[in-house]
Amino acid sequence: MGRFDGKVILITGGGSGLGRLCALQWAAEGASVVVTDVIEQRAHVVAAQINDEGGKALAVKADVGVEADIEAAVAATVAKYGRLDIMFANAGKAPAGMGTIPLEDTSEADWDDVNDVVYKNAFFAGKHACRQMKTQA
Repeated sequence: MGRFDGKVILITGGGSGLGRLCALQWAAEGASVVVTDVIEQRAHVVAAQINDEGGKALAVKADVGVEADIEAAVAATVAKYGRLDIMFANAGKAPAGMGTIPLEDTSEADWDDVNDVVYKNAFFAGKHACRQMKTQA
């Protein structure tokens, strides 16, 4: 038995990087995984890999800076698997030109873009996961 048998996990930003690796690992350990990504194709590639390896996965396009997208991802998770056990608010990004543009030359718009992904992701993911999880208690 895997450590995550019977668990349903939604991962924001699951189409690449750490989110992808976590999705693959948790699926290998028995979880049903919902992979979200702002780039829909990336989510589909990861979900297909999980399903091809005998796991259970669903791909959902979601922009973590848009509350309705996160709400819809939670709803899709529940529609497919009947519950949500773990929300991994993983999506994030660095400012445009990070490492090549000095901090003092980073625009407010670029900084706001980072905050929309990082902070709205955590807020919207927590908000809608909490609502769902309270109905399961």
